[in-house]
Amino acid sequence: MHEIQELVRAGLPRASILVRVNPQQLVKEFAIKMGGKASQFGIDEEDLPAALEIISANPEVFLFRGIHIYAGTQCLNEEALAQNLANTLAIAARVTIEYGMEFQVINIGGGLGISYYDEHPGLDLGKLATLFRVEFKRYSQITGIKPRFLLELGRFLVAEAGIYVARVVTEKKSRSEQFFVLDGGMNHHLAASGNLGATIRKNYLVKNLSHPTAPKQTCTLVGPLCTPLDLMGKGVAVDAPEVGDLIGFLNSGSYGYSASPLLFLGHEMPKEIIITDSAN
Repeated sequence: MHEIQELVRAGLPRASILVRVNPQQLVKEFAIKMGGKASQFGIDEEDLPAALEIISANPEVFLFRGIHIYAGTQCLNEEALAQNLANTLAIAARVTIEYGMEFQVINIGGGLGISYYDEHPGLDLGKLATLFRVEFKRYSQITGIKPRFLLELGRFLVAEAGIYVARVVTEKKSRSEQFFVLDGGMNHHLAASGNLGATIRKNYLVKNLSHPTAPKQTCTLVGPLCTPLDLMGKGVAVDAPEVGDLIGFLNSGSYGYSASPLLFLGHEMPKEIIITDSAN
């Protein structure tokens, strides 16, 4: 905040800001937790009063617009998402009641999850909307304010729209374990290899696109890199692969191409193919 003050006083326009808050409340249902613990993101909730005092004391520098709380992501539980919203709006209400600061915007973060590892029905958006509506109404009744709410949907919008496809280039058996080597791996899809922050590695949903009706075979899928980290499926049941088959990793529309070490050891970069409905 002190850096912003210096920039504005040096001649830049007044800063229109949302204050990002690291909440105290931990939501255990988030697979990736970004709040409720020490974090590089946001101002700790317990330090928020001091930050708001600086903002209030310097209206020529700060144009306060609201707050931003992103407590975590990858949640597949509607009640947990609603509880996180309640936690966020409770913080916002306290800011208004205790400091008289009205909000134009509240960014409630995201957290809506996608099932990468099993056939999950996904979130019930109707149920989620009903639960969210209750929390929004409660907030407006407490504060008398109806700000603009922002929801960051991220992977929820794009994950299911993408498939990562790699070709089987060779196979081998090592001490009773069947391996299939693909022409792409963690260099193209770091998340599927389990190396993008996963605490416990799980297998992505995998399909043999060349032989989708083949009997299931339990095997290990690996990429072409010279590291054991290049593991794309361990003990994964997939329609029995053959050399030349195309293997698809489902729900790969997020955290794929742009989140991977594409130039690892000079291997080829993957091609991106966009398929659209020509009728629309």
